[in-house]
Amino acid sequence: MTLNPFDPEGRFYWGLAFLAMGAIFAVLGVLITFNAVSFTWRAEPVEVVVVDLVEREGQNSTLLAPVFEAVTAEGPIRDLSSAASLRPLHGLGDRVPGFIDPAVPRIETAATLRSMRRLGYALGALGLGLGLFGLYLLRRPKPA
Repeated sequence: MTLNPFDPEGRFYWGLAFLAMGAIFAVLGVLITFNAVSFTWRAEPVEVVVVDLVEREGQNSTLLAPVFEAVTAEGPIRDLSSAASLRPLHGLGDRVPGFIDPAVPRIETAATLRSMRRLGYALGALGLGLGLFGLYLLRRPKPA
């Protein structure tokens, strides 16, 4: 049985489906954005140096992940980036602005946090659009 989105019963189920997908994407967007922003609240701004590029095996190719080093009052801290790509954003020896959370310890560059925020905004906007479309489908059709 296929549900026609143009009949009232089909519109209801399609509307619920789009509303649910919108809610899921919106929540993911908020969580990713909050994670990136809250990291900058609890972290200290530092200058980060790329000291090594570590190879990781991808599905069809070898990826490179940078190893960051930041100097704090307790001494130097190194952290392997969770982001790996064919062409890393930062090269060996690059000095970039970043943040360090000494409690974890975790190092993130400002560019990575900016990318995470943008991903969160995009997912939130997608969720809002899907949710609004779901509400549109859920509204009652005008009697003919």
